[in-house]
Amino acid sequence: MTRPSVTRFHSVLAGLLLALVAGSGHAQALDLDRLPSVTVEIITAAGDTHRLPAWVVSTREQRARGLMHVPAMPAGRGMLFLYPEADFVSMWMKNTLIPLDMLFIAPDGRITDLAADTAPQSLRVIPSSAP
Repeated sequence: MTRPSVTRFHSVLAGLLLALVAGSGHAQALDLDRLPSVTVEIITAAGDTHRLPAWVVSTREQRARGLMHVPAMPAGRGMLFLYPEADFVSMWMKNTLIPLDMLFIAPDGRITDLAADTAPQSLRVIPSSAP
């Protein structure tokens, strides 16, 4: 896995993970229409700015369910996982029907890890390398 060059995510939140749709793929999915939504701004090392709409999940139950059982999403749409404090986190793709790009974001806004095009329904653990 290639580490991204110095990239910044502007936020005042303690611990974050952004899962972005890399492509498209029903049981008990979260009701996405009921979740709060924000615009995530990512500024690359080259100075390019990318703005992405993202649903926000902040409770333990919401984070555990995430994008499981969601059959499709528009490209470039994401889900922002908020954690109460910075910590090492890991994810897996069990019951997730669509491939995702996962960005692990440190409290200072840097993207510390990028897991691109993760495999749907995989039990492989995808960990962060930093809190």
